[in-house]
Amino acid sequence: MNTTRQRFIELCQRLGAKDNQTIRITINSIYDKLVAAYTEPDRYYHSLNHISDGLGELDNIRHLAKNVAALEMAWWWHDVIYDTTSNINEEASAAVANNTLKMLGFSDNSLSHIELRMHIMQLILATKHNHIPEPEDSRLIIDIDLVSLATPPEIFDQNTANIRKEYSWVSDDSFRIGRAEFFSKLLTSRPSIYLTDYFRNKYEAQARENLKRITATLAR
Repeated sequence: MNTTRQRFIELCQRLGAKDNQTIRITINSIYDKLVAAYTEPDRYYHSLNHISDGLGELDNIRHLAKNVAALEMAWWWHDVIYDTTSNINEEASAAVANNTLKMLGFSDNSLSHIELRMHIMQLILATKHNHIPEPEDSRLIIDIDLVSLATPPEIFDQNTANIRKEYSWVSDDSFRIGRAEFFSKLLTSRPSIYLTDYFRNKYEAQARENLKRITATLAR
């Protein structure tokens, strides 16, 4: 955890957060709030492990990103608000990230600060998975978010079970229909599940195998 904290501190510094005692205290406080959000008791899949796994994937594609620091910051915030009864989690997470960036000193109306906040918010919104964006970094964050679809079958099934726990208020039929629709859309509405060559080459085959198997099961 201390290593992850230090990574977050260094990320804020790379983005250009001021190096003074007030900002350092603020960064530590923000990190604590992030950890608290991702370790809420009703999080079984969208947890700190999900963030850590994504950071590991991000480390492998740093050379592909246009703005890797912004991409990493967006990843930290993309699921900070997670309410399974809401359909605006990404919008709410983007708003929280925007306000947090202002707390870190990116608060004036200079073009650089506005562009940074807007860019990070757009990256977060891309994880809504409701369209195929053009910017490469938006495609990268989408692919990072979908890496779990390509895990070995037993892990994929456990992830599905954990997501089911997060939707405990939903009936079995409603959950099954919702997951089947999401997976079918990934299989049929786009040329490939993954939007970048790196992730497509590495994960597409296993992800397709998992999704075809699960959609067949859910359709029963």
